[in-house]
Amino acid sequence: MTPYKIPVYQPDLSGNEKRYALECLDSTWISAKGRFIAEFENGCANFVGAKYAVGVCNGTVALHLALVTLGIGPGAEVIVPTLTNTAGLAFMSLS
Repeated sequence: MTPYKIPVYQPDLSGNEKRYALECLDSTWISAKGRFIAEFENGCANFVGAKYAVGVCNGTVALHLALVTLGIGPGAEVIVPTLTNTAGLAFMSLS
């Protein structure tokens, strides 16, 4: 049996993705504002039963925000796996 492969290099636009992307481009709101940001944040908050949720631009910003929110900053010990992407924690050495 051949294992199922997910082509991460090829976008899947079989649903409404193309229509939504074009709507963003047509509205000129392609990054920080627009109806899709609010819909995403509200949907995430509802899904986890939270009052609020915040969408950010990438995983590095998400990790940074999570650590700051938890009060983890300069002088804190942060333990990570030996094989990890350090970009998310690089700001710790700059603080």
